[in-house]
Amino acid sequence: MKKILLVCLMVFAFSAYAHANRFSEAISAGNFYLGLGVGAGGSNNIDEVMAQMPFGNRNSSSSNAFWGLEAGFETPIISETQLLGLRLGVNWHSEAKSRVSVGPWFDEIKNTIRTIPLTAYYKHMFENSKFSVTGGLGVTFISMEWTDTYYDSFGSGSVSVTDSRTSPHIAFGAEYRFSQLFGLSLDFRYAFDGEIERGDFRRDVSFVGGLMARFYF
Repeated sequence: MKKILLVCLMVFAFSAYAHANRFSEAISAGNFYLGLGVGAGGSNNIDEVMAQMPFGNRNSSSSNAFWGLEAGFETPIISETQLLGLRLGVNWHSEAKSRVSVGPWFDEIKNTIRTIPLTAYYKHMFENSKFSVTGGLGVTFISMEWTDTYYDSFGSGSVSVTDSRTSPHIAFGAEYRFSQLFGLSLDFRYAFDGEIERGDFRRDVSFVGGLMARFYF
């Protein structure tokens, strides 16, 4: 009985050691990277809301551009041209703003939005080529802050409210690797629940795309 237990322990220890070695080899063969990029996408309805205002001087400004940072890791599977990766990003989207004024009185609404996508992906590198394609799944945390600043006959003040949600997404892209240390990628992401509303205003960041410069270590 003791011999059987000893054999079982040795088999378990060897198996754990082998798995640890494979994990260590995968980590050492993989690449960490940092990315910096710009992009655009999504929509808002601020101009439509302003057009429906019955009186007052109306103006609005908005943009669907954003900039972002990311960090990730990828490691080969099966062969050096097939990789699995995981990346985490943070994107700051442009502010959307509306203002209605009548004489000295005004009401100004701003909204800012931030998205944090986490994506697990598969990358295929074409042999004898610097191009690769990726496809993945993940979740995006979306946070939007609304700020209403007003001045009227009853006084003045400012009110801020934050809305947030988490949405599953799919992601795909293509990358050109200039060297072992640098690549340029065109990435797209679709979040299945990327629209947030507050009152009459709506901001949608469901489908976005961007150009990302990646630095590998």
